[in-house]
Amino acid sequence: KDYLASYIKKLENRISVSMPILKTPKTFPIAKDTVKKCGIVFMATFMLSILASFLSEGLKKSQA
Repeated sequence: KDYLASYIKKLENRISVSMPILKTPKTFPIAKDTVKKCGIVFMATFMLSILASFLSEGLKKSQA
């Protein structure tokens, strides 16, 4: 009996963890163009940093 009671309690705890606390959670929408611009800037800086790292390694090898 104790085992079944603890098992039921364990299931109830798992169910309560997956349920949201509020019925209507607050969301803050972000404009799609803002996300798109941030993504483009991130990719551009990422590619430039990769290019810079390859150039710096090439300079190190040519000096050595």
